[in-house]
Order: sequence, then C-alpha cells, then structure tokens
Amino acid sequence: MEAKKYPPNFQRPSSFSIVSEEQLSPNTDSASDQLQFLHSCIAQKDHEILQLRLQLQNIDNHLGWKILKKLNPAFKTLFPTHSFQSKALTKTISLLKSTFNFFTSRKSQLGNVELNANYQLWIRLNEPDQTQLRQQKNSLFSYQPKISIVTPTWNTPTHCLKAMIDSVIDQTYDNWELCIADGNSSSQQTKKILTDYARADARIRLAFLDENLGIAGNSNAAMHLASGDFITLLDHDDTLAPFALHEVVSQLQQPETKIDILYSDEDFINANGTKRFSPTFKPSFGWDSLRSHNYICHLLVFRDEIIKKTGGFRKGFDGSQDYDLVLRACELAREIVHIPKILYHWRVHPASTAGNPNAKNYAHDAGRRALQEHLDRCNLSGQASNGLATGLYQAIYHP
Repeated sequence: MEAKKYPPNFQRPSSFSIVSEEQLSPNTDSASDQLQFLHSCIAQKDHEILQLRLQLQNIDNHLGWKILKKLNPAFKTLFPTHSFQSKALTKTISLLKSTFNFFTSRKSQLGNVELNANYQLWIRLNEPDQTQLRQQKNSLFSYQPKISIVTPTWNTPTHCLKAMIDSVIDQTYDNWELCIADGNSSSQQTKKILTDYARADARIRLAFLDENLGIAGNSNAAMHLASGDFITLLDHDDTLAPFALHEVVSQLQQPETKIDILYSDEDFINANGTKRFSPTFKPSFGWDSLRSHNYICHLLVFRDEIIKKTGGFRKGFDGSQDYDLVLRACELAREIVHIPKILYHWRVHPASTAGNPNAKNYAHDAGRRALQEHLDRCNLSGQASNGLATGLYQAIYHP
C-alpha cells in the first residue's frame, strides 16, 4: 500500500489533538496540502468521538445496564460506602480485574486496530494481495447476478471522479454495470470524464440530466438506468475495494437464497486517497441498533425487487436519504446479511458528512423524521428523539 504523502517540509504532529504553530513549516510549498491533511486529522478524531458516543448510547440502552440501574439502591443497602462489605467487594473486583488484564494483555495487539494504530498491518494481514486478486478474477461462480452500481454526480473533483470509476473497473467480479446520472454539472471537465469512460466501457451507463434534481432525484435517475439483479450505492467521491463485488456474490451462492439486503464494513480515506483510517467493524443486523444510528451505511446492496417496492429515494430527506431508504427496505427484507469485510472507502474532505458531520446539520433532522415515520409504519408507539451527537437517535417507546 502506498505510504501517506505529506506536504514538503511538513512535520507530522505526534498527537492529532493539538497541533502547534511550530509543527507547521512556514516554508511549505503547498499550504492547501497542509490544510487538507489537518482536515483529515480532525475528521479522524471527530469520527472516533462519534463512535465512542455511539458506544455510550448503546450501553445506556442495553437491557443489562437498565437492570443494573434498577438494582443500584439494593446494592447500596447491601454494600454501604466505607463498610467492611464494600471494602471486601472492592478488593475482589480489583483482583478479578488484574487477572483479566493479565490474560487479555497476552492477546495480539491486533485486537483493536483503532487504539494501537496497527490498521495498516491489519490490512496487509487480512485483505487479499495481488496474487489472490488475480485468482478471484479467474474464478467462476455458479450464480453470477448482475450488480448495478448507482452513482449520482455533480461537479465532482476530477481526481475523485476518476478514482471512483477506476475502483469499479478494477473489480475482480466483472458482471456489473455502473449507472451514473449527472445533475447538470457546470464543470465541463466532469462531463468529459464521464463521456470518455462511457465510450471506453459499455458497462458504464450514463445520463445527463437537464437540471440538478438534488441527491434523491439524481440518485433515482441513476436507478432508472439499472438493469441488474442487485443494486448497490456508490457516492461520486468514494471508492470500492477491488474485491467488493466478489465478496457480495459469494454470499449469494446458496440455491433459492432469501437474502434481500447485504452490507459490509467500511473505512475512511483522506482527501487524496493516499491513506486509509478509522475502520468501522459492524455488528450483525439488529433493529435496536439501526433505530439509534444508520450503522449499515456502506457498502449496501439491495435485491432489485426490494428497491422497486420501496420506490427508491424520497424527496425531503436529503442528507439522510440513505437512512430513510434503509429503514423502508429492511421492513420488507426476508433476510439481511452482514459481510464482515471492509469493502467500501468513504472519502473525507471538509464538505462531506464524513469529514464534518456538522456540515450537514439538516441531515440529522431528516434522519429523525425518517425514524419517526418508520416507527409509525411499524405501528410502534414511540417517539424518535435526538441522541448524544449528530447522527445519533433514540427511539423512546410508549406503553
């Protein structure tokens, strides 16, 4: 994997939390590169904070924690503060904790790639190398569904647009089509790149819209181009792992499979696409988790029939249109499968929700409305309320 390319004379700070003026060279040739790097650092920290807040909210909503809070008064009665019973319990817990730490410390440091910064090593040990990717290209599945990749574009930066399309072309599974709807980009370069790629590869289907219909409208226009058995979503500035579609199709090989939705783990890439960081390893499907946060996100694959039943994206949910669609689709799905592999790379830059969740505060409100409508459709007496941070929610059920 290509190493991170830092700007000339740029000294990387030892901590992302504080960056002093001395760490920024006044003689740098590219201040914009420095700023871009700092945005990536900040985005990484913002993401880590969001994940910790999500974990805290999940703990607070967990049945076991609620039971412990109910038992707390009785516990204080049995073990009064400063009593012999309380001191004995404290020593016992300390001994158990020391024993636990002794055994867990013997585990490989790969146990938590976020905390010990070994994600690059994890990638090398867990993802296919070039030889394995070539083997995937030569392998044949008994069931080879067409995967339609749906992407709306609008004035996409050149390097991001090319990287996105190249990541699709480089797939080791080749029965795909890339369906792009451009929302009347003012950038002629964007239109030229799209046209050139479509001429070079017949699997790239392209529509130039007369006007920008917004995120939902442009995405629906791209969906209308799709003819595949399954549909997946790819943002115009993100990329797929080269083995992404291969992993999806491998899950669909059982005869008469009832799998209607698949989703994978994901990580982030910096603005230049030179560094991967902050992997998100997701749990299996669970309604309680989904009603707290759109943890499914990317890569997300739907059976075509499910998309047709939902009607696609709805207007009025821009910024959280994916969350609204996921909620409606999951209500209809027979089986939902989690693929425990990182198949999607979400690009971080200042204007993206990945780089700055506060850049789209309206998205949070749209997500809360989507959750409330979901509760109403499911005849669940409850209220969708704000969680601990932007993008987090809490479903409060009424008796």
